[in-house]
Amino acid sequence: TEQKQQARQDAAERNAIEVKFGEGKHRYEPGPIRVRLQQTSETVIAPQLLVMNLEKRLRVLFFTFSIWLFSDATLRVSTR
Repeated sequence: TEQKQQARQDAAERNAIEVKFGEGKHRYEPGPIRVRLQQTSETVIAPQLLVMNLEKRLRVLFFTFSIWLFSDATLRVSTR
């Protein structure tokens, strides 16, 4: 029973990682990686992951800023 639970948890973690890779391939269309060495493959993949992380952080920042901006504008209008 414990081994089955661990296997399920491992599969769930791998699935989450595969979903992110699929998203990166679908959204950014990197095409086939034509390098052969592991180190060069990692060098090609790393910037793509960096862009994905930066894009996510920018979305959060924009969302936070827009909430702050609109809530501040609401307060200014209601105090007049």
